[in-house]
Amino acid sequence: MMKKIKYCNILAYVMLIALILVVSPFVVPKLFGYEPYGILSNSMEPDYPVGSVVYVKSQSPESIMKGDVITFKTSVVNDSVATHRVMINDAKKRSFVTKGDHNDDVDATAVAYERLLGKVVLCVPMLGNIYLWLVSMFGVATCTFTLIMVITLWLHVAKWKKELGIKK
Repeated sequence: MMKKIKYCNILAYVMLIALILVVSPFVVPKLFGYEPYGILSNSMEPDYPVGSVVYVKSQSPESIMKGDVITFKTSVVNDSVATHRVMINDAKKRSFVTKGDHNDDVDATAVAYERLLGKVVLCVPMLGNIYLWLVSMFGVATCTFTLIMVITLWLHVAKWKKELGIKK
């Protein structure tokens, strides 16, 4: 029974640590004001490859300079976002002219200041694939199931320890 307790306890800790390691790159930065976004298209390659995560810090539109990479809502009616480089910050029109690094031409529509989410401060290649999995229904279900399993294992360990009269 002691081996069973030991192995269940170890399994619970391994599962919890794995869950923390998978989730922390997306949760911890939020505590410091950085929002992660996945790169889904090749419009910013090679610097921002498909499957990357960019970390975006909120900025005032006036502080954005030509050459900065920004993340913005693609429209006011949906939650889609894009990450492109600023070619012009037009303070009079309160908008940005943007362009994907991989694209030949500037974007057809200017980005209004109100749609700015922030400036890209960091890109981590391939982390976006994990992020997209995590925010999918399957990813959320897997994380929830893992947490439930950890709690269940610990409850069983506590029950077995009580049955054996072990206090720690």
